[in-house]
Amino acid sequence: MAGSRGAASWAKRFQGRGDIETVMKKDSKVYDLNNDSRVVGSTEAGTKVTYLASDIYEPKSKVTLKGFDTPVRVTFDNIQKPGLRPGDLVSLKPQAFNIASETKRWTLSEYNKKVYNAIESREDLKSEVKSYLYCLMEYYNGDKSKKELESIYENVKKELPINNINKDFGEVIGPIGIINRQLFSDKGIRFSSSSRIYVPPRPNEPLMDYGIEDKGTTYVISAKSGKTTNTVKPQDILGLLAKDEKKNRFWKNTNQYKILNILSRSTAVMGPIRAVAELYPNLIDKKIADKTEKNSFKAENFLEFISRNGFLSKQKNPTATQVTYECEKIIMEESKTSKLDMTDIFKDAIENKVIYVRFEIGRSGSGIWEVTMSDDIITKGKKVSFRSKNSRNNAGDKLGLQP
Repeated sequence: MAGSRGAASWAKRFQGRGDIETVMKKDSKVYDLNNDSRVVGSTEAGTKVTYLASDIYEPKSKVTLKGFDTPVRVTFDNIQKPGLRPGDLVSLKPQAFNIASETKRWTLSEYNKKVYNAIESREDLKSEVKSYLYCLMEYYNGDKSKKELESIYENVKKELPINNINKDFGEVIGPIGIINRQLFSDKGIRFSSSSRIYVPPRPNEPLMDYGIEDKGTTYVISAKSGKTTNTVKPQDILGLLAKDEKKNRFWKNTNQYKILNILSRSTAVMGPIRAVAELYPNLIDKKIADKTEKNSFKAENFLEFISRNGFLSKQKNPTATQVTYECEKIIMEESKTSKLDMTDIFKDAIENKVIYVRFEIGRSGSGIWEVTMSDDIITKGKKVSFRSKNSRNNAGDKLGLQP
């Protein structure tokens, strides 16, 4: 499951680069510097090590190692290949691990091999990150104990981009945890050894971060980290409702549907303004809002709304994006009330279509998992409301729904 090894790896990653700071990839015996058959101790995976430059490949390489006062030797292939310096930002999304495909459905064995190889071969990952991600994979594949994972995590945790691992690598480790640990079993779903894994090529595929196919059923999974999920855009909700004529007919004349439709067909800047005009025509003239675009925006046409807004009323000449953001705030608040409660329309749209899986690194380095079915959004009292990723100075993203 590894990339290049031995002399080939040395020539590619170590030769001519001087002394290299990295970490141990595996638990390893430690040998005497001058007699590489004499064992003088041992070291754990994740321990910091400095490879000492050499003009030739040595199967037992010279290193300085934490816990040893003088240089020693360790097996070269047990040293993690070097990556970037701390502070460099890299992608941990599934698409960066060569597993995304429009058509390929991976067996678990194929999927594991691709990810292991990608971790090993990526030169943009720090060695500490490589060691931890590799061990995390091994842990959820049953090849490493929790104690071994804890040991590596303790050695490298200060170098790990925990938020990115939670948010992005959680999508990579998700199928492995779900299948090997049967995380859906309390929902009445158990996966067989013939399950197939699908990862869409687009990192922002609506409602799907990855899918698992088993026994003729496809389970669409949306990953989440922390307390929140990704937002679902209005056009995606409308698209799902359109596939069910009865549900679509039920919602079509409601405020919820109208606001989703306005946000879907309008730009990120004008959508919220037109949505507020729909809800509160006394604050914003609907005809003016419908005719206005960002490049033709004039504050004088929205004076009633501006004069009643605490922030906008203090600005000399409010911009379109400032007005948009204040409108977004109104829509977000209204979606938490009965006037624009989005919970039921969201549930109807995703019913039996998506499962939310939360992954988060715990204190010991292993994962904390939470599975939420579409029905759980109601039975657990989860509310769905609008969420904005914009600011008063930037309106580059449309409002989305988030349970």
